[in-house]
Amino acid sequence: MKVGIHLLPEDEFLEVYDTVLPVELYTISAEPLNSGSLTYSPLGSVMDPLMGALKADYLADIFHNGDISFQDTIDPDNRFVYSLDLVLYYDYLYGDSLAIDFSVYELIEPIPTDKKSDFVVTPDIMNPNPINIGKPEFLNDSTRAFKLALKLNYANKFIRHQMVVEDSAYYLNNVGIFKEYFKGIYIATEFRNDEGGGIVRVTNNSSRLVLKTLVWNKDSVRFDTITDQFSVGNTDSPYDTIGVNLSMYHEILADDISAVLNDTINSQPLVYTQALAGPFAQIYFPTLDNFREKFNYNVIINKAELILPINQDFFDNVTYTSPVYMGLFDNASKTYLLDDGLISYYFGGILDEENYQYKFNIGNHIHEYMRGGSDTLFSKKYILFPSEATSPVEYLKTLPGRVVLNGGSSNDAPSLRILYSTIPE
Repeated sequence: MKVGIHLLPEDEFLEVYDTVLPVELYTISAEPLNSGSLTYSPLGSVMDPLMGALKADYLADIFHNGDISFQDTIDPDNRFVYSLDLVLYYDYLYGDSLAIDFSVYELIEPIPTDKKSDFVVTPDIMNPNPINIGKPEFLNDSTRAFKLALKLNYANKFIRHQMVVEDSAYYLNNVGIFKEYFKGIYIATEFRNDEGGGIVRVTNNSSRLVLKTLVWNKDSVRFDTITDQFSVGNTDSPYDTIGVNLSMYHEILADDISAVLNDTINSQPLVYTQALAGPFAQIYFPTLDNFREKFNYNVIINKAELILPINQDFFDNVTYTSPVYMGLFDNASKTYLLDDGLISYYFGGILDEENYQYKFNIGNHIHEYMRGGSDTLFSKKYILFPSEATSPVEYLKTLPGRVVLNGGSSNDAPSLRILYSTIPE
């Protein structure tokens, strides 16, 4: 016996109906979404034979952590730079190669505070001459890092500028003075012309500049080596820092993508989407308005699933991996469509490699729309974005990932499955 089943007469029961509505997907180009402050930064360049060329650069603040040896007890005339290395730690690789080449430029203007991922680096904010010596060295050990030697004329600024500013530039409460002399660095890659390459996810909370200086020790009659470290783009720092600002670029070379790019009129069999710099998939629900008007808002939505099938012929989760999570973003209102997981900032859309699809549980949103409580919810067109499904400012932590979805004219087309009940009048 089911508790409560006899409390209502049978004619008061609500029947549950099942319907499937069509969904249209379009391949569009779009600006990278807002990044916010990141604890990780993608860096590198790949040439995907399907998606084209993608490269990711970034600008980073540098700042001292307080344990700096530049004090009045050391005569700057008896101090000499031995080396300055940029060490970038990473935790993940996208692509098939760690042969990642990049250059470093000194910023002469501070990093913009708007923290946009679509920020374009212009020559007027940096010194045009790179400050690195040679190419990055991959540390092939457990450290998982790249090391790049920087020029001594740049390294000398760390000790010679104290001749014109007081030592207080290195005090914790005077980080602002330090930043007046060190605006930050721009780490830039080049587009690849041949297939392959890689993009690593740099961990900003551990990457650093390592400065080694020599100081003459009269007692031991020899030079002592002193090592000082500076943080690079560490957004977890309690000190005043902008952190990082991404700059991402994509060259779409494939004819198949170019032919359908920004065509939102003709139904497409295949839709292309890639993390970080596009292209993106735009979603449109062509019959949802008519479905609502059919019941004159007098309907209850029990469950609604947005199902986006993956094209299996182009699925590659070995070299050019697909995003583990996908979210829905309204680029017009800058809002996110949350999943019914009832967890704050949970977007759903988990990659299902067994059934080759992404699925979103959006019943609460469909219910509001069907009941007339949200006239604008589906009047806009949503953009798929790769997500970590934890917070709307965290999704760009993910590395580039690409996936080809089935479009509206495919045999296995995307759909919106709705379980609903009508309300007796």
